[in-house]
Amino acid sequence: MKKVMITLAFMAVAGLIFLVYAEENLSLDKIPAAVRQTIEKYAEGAKINEIELEKENGKEVYDVEILKDGKEVDFMVSTDGQFLGFEEEEEDDDEEDDESETKIELAQAPQAVQDAIKKIVGDNPIKEVIEEKEDGVTTYEAEYTVGGMEHSLECAATGEILELESEIEADALPASVIEKLNKKFPGAVIKEACAVQVFFYEIEIEKDGKKQEIEINATGEIDDDDDD
Repeated sequence: MKKVMITLAFMAVAGLIFLVYAEENLSLDKIPAAVRQTIEKYAEGAKINEIELEKENGKEVYDVEILKDGKEVDFMVSTDGQFLGFEEEEEDDDEEDDESETKIELAQAPQAVQDAIKKIVGDNPIKEVIEEKEDGVTTYEAEYTVGGMEHSLECAATGEILELESEIEADALPASVIEKLNKKFPGAVIKEACAVQVFFYEIEIEKDGKKQEIEINATGEIDDDDDD
């Protein structure tokens, strides 16, 4: 975890005086209950490496570092226990910095995204919301459960639905699908099955006397096929 020392310098008549804001590695039993509850919620059982009280934009916040799946993950919590978000990992200079995934609260997403998710999810519990950025395009994925079955949806920042995915029982698969699977993978056991719906716009254009059919989704991703 990066340690930041904030030095405040004041000029006094007697000379130059320095005030230093020092960080301290704290334990769970030394922080407010509301902060502790938020840390434990977002740590999700992972090992807590460090908890430090820092200043961000003039306000005190708790910077928490946990070890999850072998990786160090940082997130911030306000002094009143409000979750302020995960810190994105810094990419090495030789790696492309064009992709990122950040776990957020639904309330942190654009209003159009919140409305789209709530309309589909309804009163079912939301497991998590992920903000994904790739090649300058931001999308949002929400995972939720319906009747104990896993579901997810992906939407554009403007709220248009891009994809719906629903876990289904193997015996709910169409007979033609089962037949094809048994033929291609004889003796195989179905461990998990999902029904996936992908949403896009189908557009036909003509250029230089040649017709072209284009499939494009709400984020501008194009899949085009030439007509004969």
